[in-house]
Amino acid sequence: MDCVEQRSKDYDCPIYFVRDDYLARKYAGFPIPAELEKLLPEMHKLCSEELLHEFLGKQKDWKKNVHIVLSDLFSLILENMINYENPCAPVACDESFPIPLGGFSPLIFFFFFLVPSNITFYRVPQFHLYSCHDSSIMLLLFGLNVFDGCWPPFAADIIFELYTTASTSSSPSSPSSSSSSKLSIVQSNTLHSDNDNLNDLWFRLIYLGKPLSLKTLWDLSYSNHNHDLDHHQLSDYTMIPFKVLYEYINKAKQF
Repeated sequence: MDCVEQRSKDYDCPIYFVRDDYLARKYAGFPIPAELEKLLPEMHKLCSEELLHEFLGKQKDWKKNVHIVLSDLFSLILENMINYENPCAPVACDESFPIPLGGFSPLIFFFFFLVPSNITFYRVPQFHLYSCHDSSIMLLLFGLNVFDGCWPPFAADIIFELYTTASTSSSPSSPSSSSSSKLSIVQSNTLHSDNDNLNDLWFRLIYLGKPLSLKTLWDLSYSNHNHDLDHHQLSDYTMIPFKVLYEYINKAKQF
């Protein structure tokens, strides 16, 4: 019995250690056993489940615990999306370029606010770029109910986009060219949770270059939000009211 316990301590290792080693060899150009390639899809799922157990405990508590683990990150996202700068003196376009914070890692998480390309008279909201570990991306996706169960791939990224339905002086721009949307890309302003213009904001989440369906966060019967967007715009749930995200995260903090 002592021998078995000793072996488990010396030789047991998380599955994601094996995955990390495999991917490091793969992207460094080292040869990989062909049979291992067949196991990789299943390995992605097992690794993610294993890490969720480590971070969040028993599976029945995952939904509750993820908001405890991600509370600071969710607060950071909301704070930057709500409290962005007032219009100020004219600035050159290059002053609105991305502002990196910290070093870069293969897995990058970032969020930003879109602004009209023809608006150059105001300082636009900052582009926020953050680097993090792939496990952080996985937990963030899980916390927003959009996790597909697979470990994020190499150089994965998440983009948070903010749009407005308020009238602007510029021509409207929408995320879908085929839609007759009244959405326009958000301009510089200051927002607070109790402001009326918070109701004019819409949110989109892009993962690996594709908009994610946010149906689990909101449906069209949500009574607290009125909208004048056509059904085609909302049928895939890739665009939801920003206030839904705001209330979802704040409600989760009560756990």
